[in-house]
Amino acid sequence: MDIKGEANENLFQTVAKWELGFVAYEKKDFKIAADIFAEISRLSESDLVAKKYFDRCSKYITSPPCDKSWDDGVDNLSDK
Repeated sequence: MDIKGEANENLFQTVAKWELGFVAYEKKDFKIAADIFAEISRLSESDLVAKKYFDRCSKYITSPPCDKSWDDGVDNLSDK
């Protein structure tokens, strides 16, 4: 496979991992989601969004959000 093919395959694999991670995140399976986002971050250090989701999952593992305020993982800003 040439470099373009490898790059495309890596991108497809990363996208598939993202989908799995985000589904786990929405379902509040924060341990699984954190593991997936950590793996994505290791593979692509420039993926700051994966790092952000890993940090959120880590926080939610120790301090889960209440069911009442959980909106499928939408991060509502509360500060200016």
